[in-house]
Amino acid sequence: MAISHEDFVNLCDTSNTACQLLIAHMVALHIIMRPISCRERKKHTVTMYRIRMVTWIDQIYQNVDDDSKRYIEWPRKVSELNRLGLKPLDSYILS
Repeated sequence: MAISHEDFVNLCDTSNTACQLLIAHMVALHIIMRPISCRERKKHTVTMYRIRMVTWIDQIYQNVDDDSKRYIEWPRKVSELNRLGLKPLDSYILS
């Protein structure tokens, strides 16, 4: 998929609530896909989802208005399971 520079800048704009919510959901999906991706590669090579990107969800939650917070509950739950360690999250995904 290709995205123009202007569209990418708009997507990253922290004042754009809709885009921030999309990013939070994208990060949650990447966290969920991590164990599956690692299994396909036969080793854990996708570490950025556990270390760096997971903090984005909480930061986005803190920055969105109160009316929008309900739209980020699912990514926050995924983030919480991820913080507990890979075993709880993997047991949901790979069972």
